[in-house]
Amino acid sequence: MLRYFAGFFAWVLTAVLQACPCGCGSVFPLSLYPGETWKYRIGLSRQFFQDYVHADGTVGQDISSPATTDTLQLSVARALRENLSVFMSLPIERNSHPDARSHGGISDPSIGVRWTLNPYQAAQVYIPQVALHMAYKQKIANSLDDASEAEVPYLGVHSNGWNEIIPGVDLLFHWNAWSLSGSQAFILRPMKVKLAGEDTVSYRSGLGNRSILSVAYTFYGYGQLSGGLEREYFARSSQDRRKLPDSQVKRYAAFLTSQVRVGTRQTVEMGLRRSGFDGQNQNTPRYVLITVGYAHSL
Repeated sequence: MLRYFAGFFAWVLTAVLQACPCGCGSVFPLSLYPGETWKYRIGLSRQFFQDYVHADGTVGQDISSPATTDTLQLSVARALRENLSVFMSLPIERNSHPDARSHGGISDPSIGVRWTLNPYQAAQVYIPQVALHMAYKQKIANSLDDASEAEVPYLGVHSNGWNEIIPGVDLLFHWNAWSLSGSQAFILRPMKVKLAGEDTVSYRSGLGNRSILSVAYTFYGYGQLSGGLEREYFARSSQDRRKLPDSQVKRYAAFLTSQVRVGTRQTVEMGLRRSGFDGQNQNTPRYVLITVGYAHSL
């Protein structure tokens, strides 16, 4: 199972691309602050897979994930108007396992749009900034559905196998140097069809939703420290209109991120994420993710 850049920017108003072949996957829009026209970001992450939480909550061996996944994340955003922007994101990754050779490839790209309905105003500290976003992820890489990836540990898998449409809303409160953010997004996956021998089989993913709550403290002129919690849930999937038992996905994660200013509108970011270790997880891998990144806005 592969997930990209989850927790790379703990602050929910930054860009994240996530994907994994066995359940998760979504995109957050790359946010532009007032006065910014372009923003570029490049990041590197290493994901350490450990084990797997099954549908009944028991923990066992994770045979479908590599030992580690290294990801290069390229993102860019462009302001169309003061409160409207578009973004694109592309991950390139390498899966590795001590018992097999490594495999690299491009993962699924994403595009999206963000619209700030109610910008932050210092005179109205108890009224949140409200932003809507819509993103689309296109499957282009191999997934577990592809016959060419039939061997464990699936090093050639660089996609979760789904096209995804992700609408969402963010709420952001500011109090002096403190910020509190809440985000809610839904993950829609159009039906897909594949061959099973001589028969055609249709698959539908259950509706997904992701909730994020984070808090941040800003050291003005120097950087920001933030952390938060995330819950992701997918309802049961279906095959040929029949619900598949024990196919629901539930995942909890905690993350911590720091951002340090290194120049005019330039920041270096570092992040740590633990996923699947806390809460009532189901059908999800447990892993630790370490990230570093560089962002430059114009």
